[in-house]
Amino acid sequence: MGRIIGIDLGTSNSCVAIIEGGEPKVISNSEGDRLTPSVVSFTKAGGRIVGITAKRQAVLNPARTFASVKRLLGRRWDEDEVQELVRLMAYPCLRAENGDVRVGDAEEAWAPEQILAMVLEKLRADAEAVVGEGVTQAVITVPANYNDLQRTATRTAAQIAGLEVVRLVNEPTAAALAYGYSRRKAGVFAVYDLGAGTFDITVLSSQQGALAFQVRATGGAHRLGGDDIDALIADALHQRFEKTHGFALDQSPATRQRIITAAEDAKKALSNVEATRVTLPFIGTGPQGPVHLETELFRSELEQLMRPLVDRTLEVCESVLRDAGYEPHQVDEVLLVGGQTRAPIVKRAVANFFGREPTRGVEPDEAVAMGAALMGSLTETEMVDRVVADVCPLSLGVETAGGLFTPLIPRNTPIPTRATKTFTTTADNQMMIRVNVYQGERQRASDNLLLGVLDLVGIPPARRAGAPRSRSRSRWTATASCTSRRRT
Repeated sequence: MGRIIGIDLGTSNSCVAIIEGGEPKVISNSEGDRLTPSVVSFTKAGGRIVGITAKRQAVLNPARTFASVKRLLGRRWDEDEVQELVRLMAYPCLRAENGDVRVGDAEEAWAPEQILAMVLEKLRADAEAVVGEGVTQAVITVPANYNDLQRTATRTAAQIAGLEVVRLVNEPTAAALAYGYSRRKAGVFAVYDLGAGTFDITVLSSQQGALAFQVRATGGAHRLGGDDIDALIADALHQRFEKTHGFALDQSPATRQRIITAAEDAKKALSNVEATRVTLPFIGTGPQGPVHLETELFRSELEQLMRPLVDRTLEVCESVLRDAGYEPHQVDEVLLVGGQTRAPIVKRAVANFFGREPTRGVEPDEAVAMGAALMGSLTETEMVDRVVADVCPLSLGVETAGGLFTPLIPRNTPIPTRATKTFTTTADNQMMIRVNVYQGERQRASDNLLLGVLDLVGIPPARRAGAPRSRSRSRWTATASCTSRRRT
């Protein structure tokens, strides 16, 4: 068997790692960087550029430069959240015939899986250049709260890129493995993962001297990450421009991309300094000719914008700790993952919430890929029996009378698991039942993700539920199972 690489397929940046000499090692790409922007750009001549070079094309070629596509992966066009995301993109998006999302225009459009496959192809090529042999297998990480559609779409992207997915691993779990690889300490750990697109929090426990973790609970939120912070800064810059010049900036793709790029640069700078200057020459045209955007942003202003988002992450932390059965002060160590955790406001908020300073033993942008590489180096038996026992991140259940969702396996149930529940018919002499299987947390079944439909036929005719006890009633039993292989 060839080498198995570990891939953190990120919203803004991706990272690939291998095991060398028994230790996880991050691979530098062909440009000499350890992180590869998850950006693909198509030139007017029909060429394709991936990575940092593509990212530099964003302002000059915004309509055909695709970034943050992972946020659209496995999503449906008619979702309210997708419509909000599409509004923020500098490039055009459209609805596919099957209701999925496409990026591009009517002349040429791509599925998110295709764009991410191009990123994976570059990561694969960079890895092959380092290891000196072909690579066909990978462990790929995903946000902990990804549903079945998003996980399937990730596998599809890998397949297009010529990679066999050995397993999908939750990002916080992979990060915990990377942190704990050399320490092997006992205790309760919380992995606070704030990246560009999503937020995840996972609570794990481990035993002394063993590379083994029991996931106690996991949760997260979509559309809660660095891209959303960039959008808030961009809105503030738009408002300042209008207040200064008396008219609004145009919403052309090029202008939107310039503002977003400036917002991202300012955000990064304010993690290290108290103030930064934003200068965008010739950003608009007024009655007197070209005008510029020149303003100063302070860290205090950024933190005021970020506060609601940071508070939302702490609300998710409270919920996950409640599911895990712990109080914040019972967590022995808090691990920070994701580039957005470099922001001082995030570090302070996490420290105040848990009552202890968070830990940074591994680069937050690299921990996930290193954990994925470690997963790839282990046999199936080692992974299941010694390394990690996971949980079902979203409830699994069926639709019952009135269109309600009835969970059979609640979220954060340790896996593997199996659950059985008995139901009765709702009409007299009912001989067939259509069972809709869903994944999610909403009370109405239709608000959750439909996983499949089962038809039960040949049910013996009898009175419906609620009939007099002297008459028989038809019953049917639903059994659900969730295993580590299915989970990943």
